[in-house]
Amino acid sequence: MTPIAFRVSGFPFIRFCVILLLLSPGITPAQTVSSPASDASRQGRPMDAALAPVYPPLADWIVTRFSLTGAEGIGIDVGGGAGDLVVELSLRTPRMRWINADIDPVVRPLVLEKAEAAGVERLVDAITADVHALPFHDGLADIVVSRGSLQQWADLRQGLREIHRVLKPGGVAFIGRGFPEGFPPETARAIRDRQRKGGFEPAYDPRRTAGELEAIMSELGIAAHTIHLPRPEGNEDILYGVWLEFRKEGGNSAIHAAVESAAEDESLPMLEPVEVRAGRGRIALAEPLVETAGLETSVSTVTRGEMASRGDDTVIEALSYAPGAWVQTRGRKVRQFVSFRGQTYPYPEYAINGAMFREFHEIPFLLSTTGIERIEIMRSSASLLTGLAGLAGVINIVPRVYTGPETSLGMEFGSFGTWRARLAHGNGTQKFSYSAHIDAPHTDGPSGRYAAESVTSSGLNLHWLPRPNISVEAGAYHLFGEHRLARALSPAQPRLQTTRERYDPVQASVAYLKTVVRHSPAATTEALVSWSERDNDFVAETDSSSTLTREWDFEYAANIIHSRALSSRNTFRVGGHYNRWVAPDGKRFYSGRRCDLETFSVAAVDEHRFGKLSLDGGVQMMRTYIHDYGAFNIEGTASGFGKVEPVASQWEKPVLNASFGAAYRFRPSVSFHGNASYGRVEPRPGTLDADREEPDSERRIKLDAGVRFSRDRFGSATLTAFTVRQDRAIVLSGKTATVNGHVLELYLNRDQEQTGVELEARSREFRNTVHFFLTGVAMRVRAEADGKMRSSAEMPEFITSGGALFARRGWDAAALWKYVSEYESSRFAAPGAGPQPLGGFHDVSLTFGYSFGAKNRSRVYLEARNLLDKRYATVVGYLDYGRRIAAGVQHTL
Repeated sequence: MTPIAFRVSGFPFIRFCVILLLLSPGITPAQTVSSPASDASRQGRPMDAALAPVYPPLADWIVTRFSLTGAEGIGIDVGGGAGDLVVELSLRTPRMRWINADIDPVVRPLVLEKAEAAGVERLVDAITADVHALPFHDGLADIVVSRGSLQQWADLRQGLREIHRVLKPGGVAFIGRGFPEGFPPETARAIRDRQRKGGFEPAYDPRRTAGELEAIMSELGIAAHTIHLPRPEGNEDILYGVWLEFRKEGGNSAIHAAVESAAEDESLPMLEPVEVRAGRGRIALAEPLVETAGLETSVSTVTRGEMASRGDDTVIEALSYAPGAWVQTRGRKVRQFVSFRGQTYPYPEYAINGAMFREFHEIPFLLSTTGIERIEIMRSSASLLTGLAGLAGVINIVPRVYTGPETSLGMEFGSFGTWRARLAHGNGTQKFSYSAHIDAPHTDGPSGRYAAESVTSSGLNLHWLPRPNISVEAGAYHLFGEHRLARALSPAQPRLQTTRERYDPVQASVAYLKTVVRHSPAATTEALVSWSERDNDFVAETDSSSTLTREWDFEYAANIIHSRALSSRNTFRVGGHYNRWVAPDGKRFYSGRRCDLETFSVAAVDEHRFGKLSLDGGVQMMRTYIHDYGAFNIEGTASGFGKVEPVASQWEKPVLNASFGAAYRFRPSVSFHGNASYGRVEPRPGTLDADREEPDSERRIKLDAGVRFSRDRFGSATLTAFTVRQDRAIVLSGKTATVNGHVLELYLNRDQEQTGVELEARSREFRNTVHFFLTGVAMRVRAEADGKMRSSAEMPEFITSGGALFARRGWDAAALWKYVSEYESSRFAAPGAGPQPLGGFHDVSLTFGYSFGAKNRSRVYLEARNLLDKRYATVVGYLDYGRRIAAGVQHTL
């Protein structure tokens, strides 16, 4: 870590910020955070002490009114403070899970301590959340309660709308302040007297508040609502408060079932996991690695539920229906590449729980979705915090965290001799949880194509809270097996049609350790260390020869980022990243050419909120020291470069990126987001152009602008426009030259750009049965040729996908569709064959399933991939296998 410290000290502005934020005694939590909740928590919360007698009878009233005693489901207390109400509710509802959601990070450990003391730690969770942008997916909660926080909300209408959004159809909300009906007047009077003496007696008109709530209900179109104004006879002088009760239309929640019928326990819905959305409601102070609000519309999330309902077996399959996902499938050392917005070479990088890895592309098409909670996709290359400069987006794989015991087993059999066995187990308490899984697939592949594959994927993840303000997460993954490279078909190069190539064995290991320390309500630090190793034996056989090449590489990295509140509306983050990657003997297409790179980067981002408007700005500087670099190639082949002199013992020129973004919450249902970034890319030492001179520096401008719509009656949609402009882009020319006896690849500078529009739309669940999704991108890629900007025919102009997901009375179904427009390529084509037509296909898949048994824990299913049996190709010579049928069974204990 010494090099990071040295690099930070080399930049006066960042050095000043670090010293100011971390060392100055003049900035304390009490000065930087001025919210009432934070102040109260530091002073022992006298208001909570005065109100302590309210929570047990309030919990009794809620449990009785909504028949919660035997119900299963999820409840949320918004603005729950130190957790008094959720603890009382959990004591009365042993089969429900309660989440205390409060904007003040300091109360989280208090909630956990109270839950543990009461013996209900397995039923209670606590998160940092803002009611105006709750970090939960639509339709999560059976009930949402809130006592004594609505008067602190900046936008009451938006808060109630968010609560309505996260309710399940049929779910109920109970929001208000004061005392419940039936609360003893003498106790109420004593509480008001104590508040008066302490100087914090509330003063408001309940009827005026009721009128405001009534108007908001009318505006939001929520007809099923009631406003309660408790006024015990003879004690009208006591301020009892005001309460709003409303239901979400529909009827599939546990609360609805409990109220509407006296159903048997077995018929109650199963407990559902909490899913936190990327880019929505996440707070930079609590989660330092989250991207800025200006990039929200460039982030997509694939949840565990979506992967399960679609039957996604691998990470690449899970990414296939993301907006503009272009999956290129071939029979090469990397079997499948996925990219977004036409940005290839480099392709998007991958991270596991925030830990980024280089040279990871040979793993995602083998990595099982078993054990994954969600996949977060940053499609924009403007990211400063989740990736290194100059990349084309980042894909972050987030492991599942268990909150109770669960074991699941599955078997599947299908076309081409395919079978798959799965086993996953996990358990957890509030302080510690673990998960482990193993997924063993096998396929023979099409006859005569040499496409058999057997690579077992396994993983272990741990989550630990050693102290209420410290969390530790660790994970390890391992892949092992044999991966054959499918033979190509005509018009591919003859060698690719005849050579038998395989990785035998495939061996890959990945591990990470992440620690988050919440020093105070105003400061959080996240530290990550990671390691990975890929050690594969590559075998190539022809009728006359056989060769075995070891392809071994490893890397280790560290990342630390500190987030600090400079005020209640301003958050500043500063971080450093270090990565060392070594391939002693090269790998893939540059096998035999040693690579050893050491990269350092620092970044600083500042965000400020002005009511509905949020502004952010950031800067990132990266520099790489080249110990050795021999990965010379043109379009993925090292042919002709065996004598190239490697670059050694040199610093690359610094790479600087700057970014500015904004988000504006125009209305509760509409928000605008934008981001602009600028950077310079320097040529690597030793790079030459056709004139034997070093190419010019590249100037890169990236723009993202989007709008998000969300209506409970219809669903949500995001429309994003993007452009990446590269002036004097440094690209391979496809030509070589011999200099001093060494063959060198030659580069050139040319202008190029990618411009397009993305759509991501998801409907609400209609009739509690079916919902739809639609994604797409329309883009144009242009590059300079003969002094003019010309459209490139090597990338599709349109990529769209959509589907319908159905679930009712144990039956489920998924109908999926994807279209990729025509494009062309000469990559892998036989000499003289010229560019070949690709794409232009529709791919349709169907899945049917039926769940049965106690709480529907057993499921049988049937899947049909490429139902229309289209033999399309995404690269030259590698056709899709065609229609594939699979049947399986799974059971959860």
